[in-house]
Amino acid sequence: ATIRNMLQLYNIILLDHMRLSDKHREGSISLDKFRRTMDVLKVFKLSHFEMDLLVEKYQINLDWANPRFDYKRFCEELQPTGNRVNERMDKLKKDHTMTSPWAVKHMSNEELQHIEVILRRLAAVIQRNRIGFRQYFSDFDRTTKTRNGSTAHNYTLSPGCISRSQLLQALKGLGLESLLTTDELTLLFKRYEREGEFNQLVFMRDIERKEETIESLKAAPRSSSPQPPQL
Repeated sequence: ATIRNMLQLYNIILLDHMRLSDKHREGSISLDKFRRTMDVLKVFKLSHFEMDLLVEKYQINLDWANPRFDYKRFCEELQPTGNRVNERMDKLKKDHTMTSPWAVKHMSNEELQHIEVILRRLAAVIQRNRIGFRQYFSDFDRTTKTRNGSTAHNYTLSPGCISRSQLLQALKGLGLESLLTTDELTLLFKRYEREGEFNQLVFMRDIERKEETIESLKAAPRSSSPQPPQL
């Protein structure tokens, strides 16, 4: 489920990457090529033990001296294709634990209420001023090699995450820093913290949901004010 989460998170079609190593379109590649392809993508963070388990499950011995990896079956089980694909995807196991890229930290009801106030405040300003916050935050995405052609990204960051200093830099660059107190920044980081970093993916999703709520309220028909009785 963790591999599937990463593929969905980064919009990666794994079959396309595996095929690059399959010159004759046999549906299988050498074990070394499989490991190399997984390493090149730099998003899975699999241990040697986990890689060995995958190899053991999908290894085929067409030639006992040169075992190969059945990437076609591997990719099909991760990202089904063909008829009734949506139905098949719904049946796959999904990771809803803290290893999921969509996971957030549990907080008290009081803290959650405060988070709601913060998100509504930020969303209202972002919408009113037409701030392209998603594009700005995406500039820090570690899947991009550089930000505006300058310094290299930190490839140790978790997928979908930015550092705390990058969060502060983004808020300042967007003119949103003054909307938050120090305590509110701490609370925000606590809510979206993941392995010591800030989960900007979930943060952006929650902001957009608040924007949608604001927009729907604006679009809702207003009830007419009651008229005073005729004398």
